Parts: sequence; structure tokens; C-alpha cells
Amino acid sequence: MTEDKEAKQDSQLSEKITDALIKLLVTGSGGSSVIFLFKDDIPKALIAGGIAAGASLLTNFWEGLIGKLNPRTKAAGEGAADVVLNTINQVNHRFTDFPQLYREALKTHCYKLEVEGIQDLSGVALKDIFVPLRIISAQTSSLQQGINQICDFLPSREGEYSHHRIVILAGPGFGKTTLMRHLVYVYTTNPPKTTPQFLPVFLRFRDIYSLITKINATDEPSESPNYIDLPNLIITYLKKLPEFTELKPSQEWFKNQLKEGKCLVIFDGLDEVPKAQQEKVRQWTDRIMRQYHNTQFILTSRPHGFEIKPDSPIHPIETDLKLQILEFTNDQKVEFINNWYRTISWDNWQKLYDKSLQNTQSEQLNLEIIKIKIDQEAKENTDNLTRQLFANNTLNDLARYPLLITMITATHRADMTLPKQREELYAKIIDLLLSNRPYVKKTFLTLNLRENQVILQVLAWNLMQQEDTTFTPQQGTQWIEPTLKEFCKEKPFPCQEFWREMLEITGLVQERESELYEFIHQTFQEYFTALHLKEMGEAGKQEIINKLNNRRWEEVICFYAAVTDATLIIEAILDNPNYSNNPETLILANRCKNEGRRLNSTVRERLNQVLQEKQDIFVALRSVRLEQRFENLTFIDEKTAISEPISWGEYQLFLEAQTSGQFHSTAEVINILPEQENQPVTGINWKDARWFCCWLATQVNLQSPGKVYDYRLPTSLENENRVRKGITENPQDVGDFLRVVRVEIPNRYEALLNYLANGRWKEADEETYRLMIQTVGKQAGQFFDPEDFDTFPCEDLRTINQLWLDHSNGKFGFSVQAEIYRSLGGTREYNKGILEDFGDRVGWRKGGQWLDYHQLTYELHTTPVAHLPVIGNYSWYLFSRVKTCNL
Repeated sequence: MTEDKEAKQDSQLSEKITDALIKLLVTGSGGSSVIFLFKDDIPKALIAGGIAAGASLLTNFWEGLIGKLNPRTKAAGEGAADVVLNTINQVNHRFTDFPQLYREALKTHCYKLEVEGIQDLSGVALKDIFVPLRIISAQTSSLQQGINQICDFLPSREGEYSHHRIVILAGPGFGKTTLMRHLVYVYTTNPPKTTPQFLPVFLRFRDIYSLITKINATDEPSESPNYIDLPNLIITYLKKLPEFTELKPSQEWFKNQLKEGKCLVIFDGLDEVPKAQQEKVRQWTDRIMRQYHNTQFILTSRPHGFEIKPDSPIHPIETDLKLQILEFTNDQKVEFINNWYRTISWDNWQKLYDKSLQNTQSEQLNLEIIKIKIDQEAKENTDNLTRQLFANNTLNDLARYPLLITMITATHRADMTLPKQREELYAKIIDLLLSNRPYVKKTFLTLNLRENQVILQVLAWNLMQQEDTTFTPQQGTQWIEPTLKEFCKEKPFPCQEFWREMLEITGLVQERESELYEFIHQTFQEYFTALHLKEMGEAGKQEIINKLNNRRWEEVICFYAAVTDATLIIEAILDNPNYSNNPETLILANRCKNEGRRLNSTVRERLNQVLQEKQDIFVALRSVRLEQRFENLTFIDEKTAISEPISWGEYQLFLEAQTSGQFHSTAEVINILPEQENQPVTGINWKDARWFCCWLATQVNLQSPGKVYDYRLPTSLENENRVRKGITENPQDVGDFLRVVRVEIPNRYEALLNYLANGRWKEADEETYRLMIQTVGKQAGQFFDPEDFDTFPCEDLRTINQLWLDHSNGKFGFSVQAEIYRSLGGTREYNKGILEDFGDRVGWRKGGQWLDYHQLTYELHTTPVAHLPVIGNYSWYLFSRVKTCNL
């Protein structure tokens, strides 16, 4: 207790000495001011020394302390000196341009585009390429309309804010680090006017975890002499970066900025911390974010690096808001490609322009004409790539991720054409990454293209045998070492150096987390495996045959057919009764037929004959084909896609569901002959085509996790450019083929869609009320007010109305009700007579009396037009809103 009391007194004394010295520094007051400030605490020797020293106390402070003060006072003086020096730095920072210099250094640090796996990006500025990523809250059950950007989740300048600790979770290749670097760049150049003018601090865990883990993270800071506080870590880290070497940042200055909530601190890549160090880093991070509770923090990680199981002993990091990054939309892909080519073209022309300025004026290039030329080149290159991209569904799927679309665009830049066949595209990318790019960069690989490819094939083969996608360097070394030694008999080539080249130069292998590697995309692993099996000869063929019934090997099998011959695979399926009677393996055979490099004509005819003969399994086969059709749609926009013409075999599935009572449609039943199965549907009427679209919404095999789809006929505009014209939403249009448009709708409408598609009209009516009352901010059981309808969001109203129209074949819906109401003379104003006439028309009145809710008929075929949905009070205001929203 005595020691604690003395320590407390020392601290108080140090604070008073510090205050005095600050007065001396700032105000210039003399030694007498020191006497009055410390007359109760400072020993007489110090008072005497202070009077004698007078104004010279400042310059002789250390000598006076060392020579005349007792140990306790000496310790207090040393503590005061530390604070004084920090105070001097703060004063210096305040009266100099350090904050601006810091921002300039940080801007330089984050200016250039850097993408792991793609090294040749010199001259490409991040700001010129960057496409805003869509961010959603992982804590909400529905996706919001439109694009939310990261700044939308940061505090505004006004109002309360409770999300000071944000975590962004996304898988590899989603652009987390690029997003954070761009955010830092924005706050160093043109900060959003809606948020505080944050001072950004960008810290990557891979660079700072060693500073954190030198101490025991469970100790309190006062208990560990090596504990590193956030301000100390910041300046320690900055000193290692070349952009900041001349700034001499102050720890105390950063500490004050943090305490006052002026900083935006970014901790990037929690998943990159080695497993052995994760616990200490998690504890430290959680403590720091609690300690500086006024500071805005953003932490990024792959999900596995942040999420923990409920019973896990791992220390949890408390956050206020969990966000996730969405994949690129088609519009974002186009925007990225256009930005890329515009930037590359400008970089090339700018060099030529600068060089031309050294010539005579008549030989100098005109900058305005150069800009026109850049626009033209960028448009041509963008149009060329996007046409190829959207024509290939596999390629388009790869391009959802920022990292992979960067690779695709870089490949296209090297060769303006992309192959139509998938395996040719992969071959071109591999050639680029293992040969062309290292040669151009002069970052030569130790092994040649062929040798590197063979080693990667061995790696992929071993992974596929284990049906895994990740491996440790030790595992990988064990697999590839014999082959590597075979190629390097004269000069040994360490495996660790091979891994370094694959990671840093080629980018074909990436580090998923510390000491855990994987191919840049699983399809590369599957492609390399197919190449390896091809080179294994007869043994490889046997391996393929053994895997024909293994769905995880389907892509490998299709790649194998594409790089060799599909004949062997199809013969093996047809010769095995277990396979030839299995719809899945028959579909696999059909894929190999379409994607194979070669196929014996006799085997082709035999397969076609089997598909015709196997009538007993056609139902299952048609279902698989239908699923495949809706996995290969042509996208109109990011939410909308259109099918190729539907076949009679697929249409028969719908008719059978109707006749068996599984679906509530009333379409004409057509006798479809076996030879018609693969022919496109023609000659059906408009209403039957709409019923087919409704039925698709009931098919579980067409659903995708986390997404909700509705189906409809194309509009006239969507059908306009099709070679084979189809039936449209307009019954007056001329068209014969049946195409279907799939529309992604918000998740919150999933229940309503399912009720309507399955003919559960009462449940659908109740769900409609629930959705609408929730939309206006009220609770179930409450009533609508007129102003609720006046401001009801048009997009929500349009979605609900369209679902009712689609699944009742135009009989039910708000727009149908509004049309009848207006035909009776109804307006926004209340009119009892018109409302009663309307009630009679739609079946809400009987015998001159309004029916109660439970007296209504929830059926499609026996009720009047516009009978559902039922809104109840103030419905005439809703009908007015229907007109305003142009439904």
C-alpha cells in the first residue's frame, strides 16, 4: 500500500512539473512561477535550485534534476520530461503541416493499383480502375435495392451513431484490401461531405502481427513492459514505410486524435495472421477497439478468419456491424473493363505525348485529339471483351470476382480474342501467366512453361484425389518434390522457391490463409487435373471411367473430354447399364458430346438413339435438362435473364404436373410424341405460356441458395433482337417460340411467391398484408392510414402487384382492381355509391352487404376478376397510388 501511495504521489508530482514546464515553454514565465505551483510537494532543495536557476531552469533542467533531487523527485522529473517532449511534438505538429504531410504520404502509399497475382500494373492508378463494390449488412435478411457503398455505413456528421466497430467479411478475390486502400485514398484527397473528415490509418495484420505478439496479450498494459498501445504501433509501423520516413510522427499526437474520434482505423486481413498468433492478435484487437471507443474502426477478413463457433475457446472480437461484399454485377464488369482499357490507353498515349513535346511544335501531338483516340480505343476494346465475356457463361461466372476479372482483362489485353471453348481459354491464361508475362516483365521463372505446368498438374491431381482444394506447403512439397528433382538434376531448385514463384510471379497459386495454399480458382485445379490424366495415358482413362458417377469430378471429366476425345467417356456410359439408365450420367454424356474435342460419329448416333429409347427415365432426364437450361441464360441486366426456346420435353413436365393436380393451371393438354421431345415448343396459346412461367416458380431444382426468382414472358423489347421470335407479354405480338424471362426479386417476397405459385390464395393475401404493413413501418394487426398509401414505395407496390398478376394469369392484382374502380368513375375522393358498386363487381359484397374477411372466397377459378388481394380500409387511396406508380 505504501508503494502504491508513493507511486501515486510520483505521478501527481510529475503532472505538476509537466504543467510548469509547459508554462515555461509556451508563456515564457520564470522560475518564481514554479515555486508557487509546487510549494507543497517539491523538496526545499528543488525550490532553492529553482530560485537560483531562474529563467535558465529550462536549459539546465536535466543537470538540476540529476544533481540535486532525491530519487523520487528524479523519477518524477524523468516522467515529466517524456510528457514534455511529446507535448513539444504536439505543439510542433499543431503549428506545422504534419497532418497534411501525413495525408500526402498515405495518398502515395495507396495510389497505385496492386492486385495479388497480377504484377504488371505499373502506371495504373487505383482511382482510375476502381469500381465501387456493393456492400450489404450481413445482419439483415433481405438485400437492399440499389448499390450501397462502404461510406454509406460510416457515421454522418450529424446524429447518433453506434457502429464504431465494423467488420467486412468476404471470400478470397472479392477485393477487400483494394476496397480499403481506395477508402484511404478517398479520405486523403476528397473525403465524403456526409461523414466526418476522418484521418485514415491503414494497418495490415500481416505487417503488424509480429509487433503485437511480442507480449502476452492477456496482460494489462501496466503489467507488461512490452505491451504496445495503438499509437505506439502506428508510429512503429509507419517508420518502416518509405513514404513516412521523414515525417517523425508523434505518439502523443496520434493518441489524442484517436481519443477524440478523429481517426478511421483500418485493420486489414485478420485471416492472414498465422494460426499460432491468432489468439494474441484477436485479444489485442478487441481490447484496442474497446479502449478507443470513440474511434471508427473497420476490420476485414475472410469469414473463416473472424467467425468462431459458439463453443470455441478462441477470443471473440466484438463488433457493432457485420458487412459483406457482393459479387460484381454485369454492369460492374463492364464498368471495370472500360476503366481498365481507358487507363491503359491513356498511359500509353501519355508517354507518346510527353515524348512528342521534345520535337518541334509541328511534330507535337494534339492532346484533345489524343483524348478522342483514347475514348475510341477504350470503347472498341471494351465492346470486344464484353461481347466475348457475356457469350460464355463459364467465363462470365469467373468474372464475378474482382481478382478474376482482372486476370481475364489482362489476358484479353495480351491477346484481343478470347477462345469460345472453355479449355482453350484456360490454356491461354496459363500460357500468359507461366510464359508471356514473366518474359515481358523480365521476372523470369526458374523452370520453363512445360515444366511448371507439369508440376502444377501433379499438385492438382493429388488435391483431386483427396477431393480437397487447399494444401499446406509441406503437403504440396511432398507431392511435387520427385517431379521437381527430375527437372532439376543439374542444379537443385528448392520447393520453397517454387512456391514463391507461383505465389509472387504467376499468381496461379494463392495463400488462402497463412501456411494454407490453393489454386487461384477451383476450375484451374480441375483443368490441370484433366491435363495430368491425359498424360497418364491408359491409366488416366481408367481413372476417368472410375469417376463417372462422382459429381465432384464432373468438371474434370468434361475438361478431359475437351482436351482429348469424348468417345471413351460416352462409350463407357453407354456400355454400363448403371450409367445408361441414370439421367445424370446421360446428361454428362451429352455434355461431353457437346464439349468434346472429338467424337466418333457412330458413338454419337448411338448416344442419340439411347436418349430416344429410354422413355422410362425421360421424366427425370427432362428435369435435369430444364435445370441445365436455366443455368445457362443470357443476361439482360444484373437481375434479369432470358432462356433459349423451351423444348416440348420440358413443357410436358408442366402438363403432367397440371393433370396430376400438383399445379393449379388450366392449360390445354397436348399429346407430345417422343420424337418431339427435343423440338422447341410452338403453337401454344398466350395464357398457357403464362401458366408455364408460373409453374417454373414451384420447381425446387431451379432455385439458388439465397436468391428468389420469378418467371414471366419476355416484353416486346426483350424479344425484339431474337432470331426466333417468341411469345411476349403482349398477346397482340406475333411470335411462336416459348422463351422465359427469369427475374431476381428481393428475398422478402419469397413466402408470397411460394404461396401464389402453389395456389395458396388466402395465405398469399395474408402475406401481402404483412409485407405492406411492415413496409410502412407498422406492426401486424394495425390498420393502414391514407398517408401510408400516399407514400408507399412504388417499387414494392410494383413487385407485389406483378407477382399477383403473374400467378393468377392476370386475374388478380392491384392494377386490375384500380382499372375497374376507375371505370366506375372512382377517384381519390371517397364516394360511397362507387365503392359499393366496386364491391359488388369484385365479390366483396353480397346481397347488398359487405362481407367479412372470413366470408370471402380464396379461390382462382370461381371468383370474380380482381377479387384478390384484399386491402380493406382506404383502398381508394391505394388505387390512386397505383395510378401514380404507373402500374
